Amino acid sequence: MKSNNAAVFFCFEDPCSWLLFEQLRNKRPDMFKTISWMPVWKPSPLERRYLDLYEIRLPYLSRGESAEAYARYNAKRMAQSYGFPSTEKLVEIEDWSLPHRGLRLAGLHNREVEYIQAINVARWNEFQSIGELATILECLLSAEVPSVTDVQELSEMLDSPISLLWGKECLRKASRKGVFDTPFMEFQGHRFLGLERVDEFISAYDNSD
Repeated sequence: MKSNNAAVFFCFEDPCSWLLFEQLRNKRPDMFKTISWMPVWKPSPLERRYLDLYEIRLPYLSRGESAEAYARYNAKRMAQSYGFPSTEKLVEIEDWSLPHRGLRLAGLHNREVEYIQAINVARWNEFQSIGELATILECLLSAEVPSVTDVQELSEMLDSPISLLWGKECLRKASRKGVFDTPFMEFQGHRFLGLERVDEFISAYDNSD
């Protein structure tokens, strides 16, 4: 049996993270089931203060406008090449921590993959704002996460001290691993960046003991 230490650092904002998720889910379900999905995102002002206080650096935050423009262009090209919907109708959000912190609630019931898939559908197929609490709640319910039933309860859960601490630890972990963009794949010491490296990621997995 394969060692269960394949990890992917991903971001709901990043279309290549979405495309990688879909590729692995459809083409390699055996490998897909072993992956630990590790969220990383542009931190909120509160999280930025925490990162600055502890001198935690996230290199992807310093990408310039040219790099951001190329990332958007490349995402559109990749989506078209894989036959996925256009990325031009996307709704941008201010606080990317919210949908990612929803992953903790899903994880309490081992429904992380189902939640990620629900969020991806909402953002990339239905062009919903995944920063809205109502959308996050809908995705949690779609993923069959039973711990939350209404928007007010969800708001309290996402803003709880344990949720905020979980988010900070996610960003700290990404910093320790040297994550500088997404999707960032890791398996037994091998690291791969970008959707274009998915075949190398799969090869490293297939050639392991």
